[in-house]
Amino acid sequence: SSRSPSLRSSSVLGGVNGVSPKPRKVLQLLRLRQINNATFVKLNKATINMLRIAEPYITWGYPNLKTVREMIYKRGFGRLDDRRVAPTTAAKPEKQKLPEVPETLLKRRKQRAISKVKQLENAIKQRKAKRAKRLEIFKRAEQYVKEYRRQERDTIRLKRVARNKGNFYVPAEPKLAVVIRIRGVNGVSPKPRKVLQLLRLRQINNATFVKLNKATINMLRIAEPYITWGYPNLKTVREMIYKRGFGRLDDRRVALSDNSVIEKRLGKLGIICIEDLIHEIYTVGPNFKKANNFLWHFKLNTPRGGWRKKTNHYSEGGDFGNREDLVNRLLRRMI
Repeated sequence: SSRSPSLRSSSVLGGVNGVSPKPRKVLQLLRLRQINNATFVKLNKATINMLRIAEPYITWGYPNLKTVREMIYKRGFGRLDDRRVAPTTAAKPEKQKLPEVPETLLKRRKQRAISKVKQLENAIKQRKAKRAKRLEIFKRAEQYVKEYRRQERDTIRLKRVARNKGNFYVPAEPKLAVVIRIRGVNGVSPKPRKVLQLLRLRQINNATFVKLNKATINMLRIAEPYITWGYPNLKTVREMIYKRGFGRLDDRRVALSDNSVIEKRLGKLGIICIEDLIHEIYTVGPNFKKANNFLWHFKLNTPRGGWRKKTNHYSEGGDFGNREDLVNRLLRRMI
């Protein structure tokens, strides 16, 4: 015996006029209220008994997949809020209205978006400006290196020419000096004390750069027992500024850790980086005074090995006075 299908389709063949209540009730339960109505029924013991009771008024059987599909596609309707609704209509969800956004919030969002765009534009401009400035700094540094090397070659060439002709090469008078304070001023007359103040040498081992002319040389002679000085070379100037250099910004001592510190104070003079500052000091350029005033006085260490005798002149085996080019050796021990 073959297994009976679990799904059947039943349809009404005749009306129920003059029919007993039991078959009428079964037709209502099967939702067969009119002739030619049809429904699907899950087969079990209860539904089979119901079909037998209403059998004179219905016909039923076992539908295949094709029949079920065609019935639903061609004749199928759904129930939605006790209404007969076509499947295409029932499948479409109702569009929900979005809540209204306050006008102030929309304005705030718009302003925020505009400000964000401006911030991005400013950031791009700043990045481009920094890149251009960095390239300019590199170009200037290369030019300075070429200038220094040309000066060295010219000096060597002039010495060689003088030697070949049996003469001596006499270099030009130095324009730059570095002054270091080596003694205190207790019990000292006011004139040397005032000179040390003008030179910004307020403590022992303080150092400053000085442009050499008649006035400054006279000042150095007055304060000579309390200072030692000489003519720094390029290496000394560079090491002093790089290793011990601080700037003056709003009467504050500021480290030269960024070129922006120099540009903020000396940018109007064309000095935008530390190499510009070194070049202006070493060559005693037209803006030397402002560049030197921007530099805070240097605070150096006591020289390694100590001083020999501060009360004697350097030419007598002591420490104070003019050391000329030999001041570079002293500064190597103090930086």
